[in-house]
Amino acid sequence: VTPTKQSVPVGLNKQFSAIAQLSDGKAVDVTGYDSINWSSSNEDIAEVSNDLGSKGLVTGIDVGSANVSVSGLVNGQFVYGTAKIKVTEAVVESLEVTPETESVPVGLTKSFKVFANMSDGQKIDVTNDKAISWSSSNSDIASISNSNKDKGTATGVSIGNVTITAFVEANGREIKSSATLNVTPAIAMSLNVSPKPQQSLDTPQIPTGWDKQFKAEVTMSDGSIIDVSKASNLYWSSEDPNIATVSNNAEDKGLSTGVAVGEVLITAKLLANDTALEDSVALTITPPHTLSVSVFTEKYTNVVHGTTIYYLGYFRSLMGRYTTL
Repeated sequence: VTPTKQSVPVGLNKQFSAIAQLSDGKAVDVTGYDSINWSSSNEDIAEVSNDLGSKGLVTGIDVGSANVSVSGLVNGQFVYGTAKIKVTEAVVESLEVTPETESVPVGLTKSFKVFANMSDGQKIDVTNDKAISWSSSNSDIASISNSNKDKGTATGVSIGNVTITAFVEANGREIKSSATLNVTPAIAMSLNVSPKPQQSLDTPQIPTGWDKQFKAEVTMSDGSIIDVSKASNLYWSSEDPNIATVSNNAEDKGLSTGVAVGEVLITAKLLANDTALEDSVALTITPPHTLSVSVFTEKYTNVVHGTTIYYLGYFRSLMGRYTTL
């Protein structure tokens, strides 16, 4: 029986041959003869086929060792032979990266997994295995992590398509599998309306009849911040227009006007990417109040090169008009 010693991983096959040595010095391959019978000393470790077309084919069943024997009649004479088979642990047959196709906006992440198809039929998640390495065909479009905490996680860098690959050195060969990642434009992640009340200041607030301009900024998935205060897909609203109104007109969008004393929420809602982002801020409307301005010139001369200098003061009225003091 040849080879006399052989090894095979669990789930894989090895072919043995039976060679009859004749008295005239010839060697005859009798592996597939009908009169030849193959057997294993331990079929829980290794099985050997007696089927036509596959006689002498050994399959590893479990880790361990067994004897492979052959016996039968050749030219009317009984012959017998044996060999040893060692069954080793299952090995990686192939890798499979999932999902096969994925997309991610610029600035966001997408996790891939890789499974090892083992020789014993098992499919094992090896995404975080130390032996697995991940790569991107173009790191300027998407990077992919090999760190322990987020191995196999791709990050969109710029718009485009890349190939994400997982590979391993096993059984003396490189085994790999790939997937396609489409990096799409950055998307809106959050909306921020300003100004907001501060701990040290009771703001924002205006007297009745006065105006306050609010600003809305959207933070994109790539970290950029965009002023969308007057965007066509941004809508302003007041919780109670009897206390304060807010404009959606193109020329003064986001401009709130105090109507009556009280507190009201001013809200901006942005419709983007089939989702709605919104943020609100509390606006306080106070009673009307007057403004006094005094100009003191006692410490300074108001004559320059013999010419008397006159000072003008202005204040803005509650209706928004400027008046000379």
